[in-house]
Amino acid sequence: MIGPGIVFSLLIAAFTLTIYYIIRSKHLENMARIEHGIADADQISNFKPLLNLGLFLSFLGIGFLIAYLVTQNSNVPEYIALPTCLLISGGIGLILSYVINSRITK
Repeated sequence: MIGPGIVFSLLIAAFTLTIYYIIRSKHLENMARIEHGIADADQISNFKPLLNLGLFLSFLGIGFLIAYLVTQNSNVPEYIALPTCLLISGGIGLILSYVINSRITK
């Protein structure tokens, strides 16, 4: 039987490979645009997906911390506090990344 450590390792590997191929495909697409003269190198920004992912994951980490603090300092069960805090903080992170990206493109 497969243990939880192996399943977790496989999920991490799948996540890493997915992120790698997303970034690689965007890079290849941007290089093709530059070669065909559709876009200039100055117009293409390669850090936007990393910025979005970084902000989202940072706010998820903050959500974990808030959920931990809520469960330790109140009578709210963990199964209620954790998804609530993760959804709220993840949404705030996505909204913030949208605002930052819209200001960058202006």
